[in-house]
Order: sequence, then structure tokens, then C-alpha cells
Amino acid sequence: MQIKIGKVIQRLRKERNLTQEQLAKFIGVSTPAVSKWESGNSYPDIELLPLLADFFNVSIDKLLNYKIDLSEEKVMKIYKELESGFARIEIDLSTEEPKEEFRQDLESVKKLSNMYIEKYPKSYLLKLRICSLYQMYSYKFGKSELNDRVKETTNILEDIVRNTDDIQIKETALIILSNAYCMLEDYEKAELYLNMIHKSIGDTSVNLAMIYLKQNRLEEAEILLQNKLFSNIFNISMDCKGIINVYKNQYKELKKKLENRNFNKNAIEREMEYIKNKLLWYANLSLEIKKMLSEDKGAFFSMYVDYMELSLIFLFFNMKEEAKKALYSLKEILEKYPIHESLDVSQMRFFDKVESKNLYTFNIYTNLLIVLNDDSYNELREEPIFKDVIEKILDMEKMLKNKE
Repeated sequence: MQIKIGKVIQRLRKERNLTQEQLAKFIGVSTPAVSKWESGNSYPDIELLPLLADFFNVSIDKLLNYKIDLSEEKVMKIYKELESGFARIEIDLSTEEPKEEFRQDLESVKKLSNMYIEKYPKSYLLKLRICSLYQMYSYKFGKSELNDRVKETTNILEDIVRNTDDIQIKETALIILSNAYCMLEDYEKAELYLNMIHKSIGDTSVNLAMIYLKQNRLEEAEILLQNKLFSNIFNISMDCKGIINVYKNQYKELKKKLENRNFNKNAIEREMEYIKNKLLWYANLSLEIKKMLSEDKGAFFSMYVDYMELSLIFLFFNMKEEAKKALYSLKEILEKYPIHESLDVSQMRFFDKVESKNLYTFNIYTNLLIVLNDDSYNELREEPIFKDVIEKILDMEKMLKNKE
């Protein structure tokens, strides 16, 4: 392996606006010695490595810079290779296990993932990308193997958190790690890792936009604020879904109390109605914001997911006709804006300065079919609209496969 410690020292020195003479003085060596390190004519003595690492506040691995750090371009190339492998695997919806003819493909992509991790053990960006794929395609492993694969990713992610110097990689790993422990129902660890993420004092984007305005950098301000608004739509949606789940649990608890004669039945029923109305209000709030800003381009904000979740909420409250209407809206969105087609966010009036790129070929149709296979839909399974939605999704899934 090629050692590039001299180039690393030179880069770190320049980042700190130090001269070779100043660095030499701090470390206790001659200026020519530093010059030789940076030119590659010699290396620092091994006993100086911890001192240099501490001085620059980096790990010794980073300082030595063995060919362990892949370029972002190379990482993305590997990521897309693995992602396309996962995307090809088909699931048997009746068992939620990989179809028999795709089991070998699954083993191949797992082996390939492990090979890359072993080949580049210190490329934390690559490890992070692979773990994100494992989480995104977790259902492709099937129920029987899911927990083992999730546990496997927690080990890799914990290694990233312990060893990377890159704050962005570390904090992204913490988010994925928290999600993984939620999947394993270890909520204490999920909370622990989420609380390790650095909490910003506040969002500086508005302040930065005001500075741009003062400098007459109008387009930069517009780009910044449009991107902030775009991301906030998804944040609002996630917050609404969280609140909806809170109210669902409260409603279930009240339902249990109805069976207990020690409680006032009328008071509980009034409270249940109040919670039901609030829950439906939050469900519609997220949807209405998306409808208004998307200008009838619902696919941009994953509105097919909102309509599916809305249908489940209506079924939760035994509102069958309303659930059917939500499925009609879902079918309409799928017909107008197929999920697999490339979407250009800048086509929308409110977000003409926002760039959005599809990094993966994720087959959302399979996920929709898995959700529709849930027992919650048993009451609608024989309804024409339910069958129409299933047929539409299957047709579009075929179109996606033909496109590949």
C-alpha cells in the first residue's frame, strides 16, 4: 500500500495556515525534515506519529492515509452496482420472502457487499452507503433473515461511529443506527444513538439568506430558501405522521377503557371523538400542503404514500367509504405520475431553483403491494377499486422492469 503521509501533513498544515518552520518548531524537528516529508523524500519517525495526529486532531489512520479512502465517485459507482443488484430481487408477496429463483442473486449481492467492506475497511463513506442500502432494501432479505441482517448493519455502523473523523458521515450513521435498533425493537439503544447527534442551536439558513440579500446575491438567497422550503414539506409530513401515531395509540387505550365499567362511558366516547377529529385533521394537513405546493404534480411529494396511509386511517375508524375514496385518489396519482419516471422538481413553480436527483432505482411498487397485502385491507379486498389499484401497481411494476 502506498503511504501519502507527506501530502496529508502538507494539506493539514496549509489548512491551519502554518509554515513548515512553524510546524517544525511545534513538533520539535528541523524545517528541512518537514520539507522532506512533504516532498515524499522521507517519512516521519514512527514515534512522531501520535504527536502529529494529536497536533492535527486526526486519527493515525487518517494521517498515514493508506489507500483506504475511496473517492466519492468510486463509492457511488460501487453503491449503484450493489443497488441495482438489490433492485432486481423479487419478493413472493404471499410469504414476504425472496422468490426461489432470486435467492442466489441475493446471496451474490450480499457476498459482493461483504467483499467491498473487507477490501476497504477504512472507507467509512462506503460502509455507510452499504448500510443504507441494507436498510432501504431490508424487506428483500425476507422475514426469516431480516433481524440477522439488521444486526449485521449495527456492527458496521457502530464501527463507523467509533472511528470516522467525518462529522456528516458519523451523524448519518447515528440516524441509520437508531432506525436499525427500532427495527430490532431495542428502543433504549435507538434513543441513545439518536441523542448522540449534535444538536444545532438553530437553523442558520434564513440568517444566511438575509446576508445574501444585503450583498444583493439574490439568486443565491432564492436557491437557499427554496431548498429549505422543499425539505420542510417532508419534515412537516413526518411530524404529522408522528402525531397521528400518538393519537392512534391514545385512541386504542381509550377503546380498552370502554370495556371497563369503572370509567364514564360518555366521557370516554367524547374524548375518542375528539382524538379522532384531531387525527384526521393532521392527516389532511400534510396532504393539503403537498397538494397546494405541488400544483397537481403529486408524485413529487410521494402523495401516493399519503393516500395509502389515509385509506388505512379511515379503515382504522371503520370509515369504509372514505377509505375507498382515498384509494381512488391513489389510483389517480399513479396514473398521472408513474413513480418510476424521472421527476424534475424544478418544473414546479414554487421550486424552480431546486435540483433533485434520483440516486437509486428503488422499486416502490413492491413496497406498495406489501402494504396492500396487510390484513388491515381485508374489508376492501373484494372491492373493485382495491382490485383496480392492485392491477395498476402490477402493470406499472412490469413497465419498470421492461424499462430496466
